[in-house]
Amino acid sequence: MLILFVAVILVAGLSACQPEPEAITIISASSPSWMLHFAKDQNYFTRNGLDVTITDNISGGRAILEAMARGEGQMAATTEFPFVDQAFQQTGISIITGINKMFTMSVVGCKERGVYDVTDLKGRKVGLVRSAISEFYLGRQLDLKGLSIRDVILVNVTNNQTLSAMKTGQVDAVITVEPYVNQLKEAY
Repeated sequence: MLILFVAVILVAGLSACQPEPEAITIISASSPSWMLHFAKDQNYFTRNGLDVTITDNISGGRAILEAMARGEGQMAATTEFPFVDQAFQQTGISIITGINKMFTMSVVGCKERGVYDVTDLKGRKVGLVRSAISEFYLGRQLDLKGLSIRDVILVNVTNNQTLSAMKTGQVDAVITVEPYVNQLKEAY
């Protein structure tokens, strides 16, 4: 009994010597944040001495990096495109790791406005998150069809605004990700 009591006191004393977890905030868009929430739910951060808060209501990589610059977080999870853009401006932000996964973006056009193919976008309003990977992907799709990003009118629209932007005629097409692609397909 005495040995058990000494062992309990020893364990309690050792746990009292553990340093307080370091509090950090990770800023993320909604799409990659599922991995962060999973890690948090599995206590991965806690086991590694971190008390993590995840802020995932920001749309677009540029907005995420701007929030970092304002001191709203110590880490960010976003695509590489905003980092490359910021690197040219020498902001002091650096990539410390990368996660490679398949990421699918889709160009969805309104057939009622004559948009059936990427080539139909010339002179049209295209909704997308500006200065984010969606702008790069749109530029690449246009380039593959012999067009340029300057051939379309870019309208800054967050992913969750794509459906209303199409319905109201604010844009003729959008570049977005799931589940918004499916929502647009069902509506049109």
